[in-house]
Amino acid sequence: MNIATAYVINKQFEKSIVGKTIKNVIANQNPHTFVWFAMKPERAFTDALAANDVAKYLKKKKIERADVNTGGYGLYNFLYTGERALISDIVPRYTSSEEKPVKKHQLLLEFEDGSYLSYSALLGGALFLFNVDESGDAIGYKSDFPMINSKKFALDFFNTLINKETGKTLSVKQLLATKNRIPGIDNNLLQDILWEARINPKRKIETLNKTEIQQIFKAIKTVPSAIISAGGKDIDKDIYGKLGRYPCRVSRNTVQKPCFRCKNKIIKEAYLGGSVFYCPNCQKI
Repeated sequence: MNIATAYVINKQFEKSIVGKTIKNVIANQNPHTFVWFAMKPERAFTDALAANDVAKYLKKKKIERADVNTGGYGLYNFLYTGERALISDIVPRYTSSEEKPVKKHQLLLEFEDGSYLSYSALLGGALFLFNVDESGDAIGYKSDFPMINSKKFALDFFNTLINKETGKTLSVKQLLATKNRIPGIDNNLLQDILWEARINPKRKIETLNKTEIQQIFKAIKTVPSAIISAGGKDIDKDIYGKLGRYPCRVSRNTVQKPCFRCKNKIIKEAYLGGSVFYCPNCQKI
């Protein structure tokens, strides 16, 4: 999950979920090969039997608070319920007592006020229920990698990440959005970061000069904040099923449309098992 999406969800959790008590739980009604339940960090992504344990624990629990944290395999939304937190990178759907809940789901929380929170993954994701310490970090699953919106994620630190990969001929996309090298940046967020920085996702990091590295770093710091302020991107739905207001500069919605900056047409290409969107004029290879 990318950091912008996570914080948009977190704000909505604080508004609509925090303080509510869970009346009933349904787990794994519609099993998904790549949705993982776990009660212990050492069983993350391996436990096929934890769904019932997760449901049993959550029933009658109160959602005390919400937060965004990094974990062993990325960045997650945390819903705290006492000594444990429900940790997930799936965007859930919230329905009020006047609405019908989602029919297909891997986890459904029914609250005492008649509202629901349902987790229905498209590609997959985590539904972990781990113990947390006094700081709210998942015990045994904490990541020491700094959040990209923190002061610890500074330009010097970013340069160390680049220098670490010197000689491996990685592309910018590989560095930023593959193998969880930088938790909080995914292929979705990557597109607008690199458009803002005027860098092609296929560029090799060894070809970047000092100014270009600074441009990428600046975009990493500014673009997510703009997306959060707009309530998400205009291609992504929030927990209410509504699209955000941030106009994506490069996305499936802008392909073959004029670039916001130079008016050349945005293109889409297959790359590294996914798609990249960019302006061939602003983001030259």
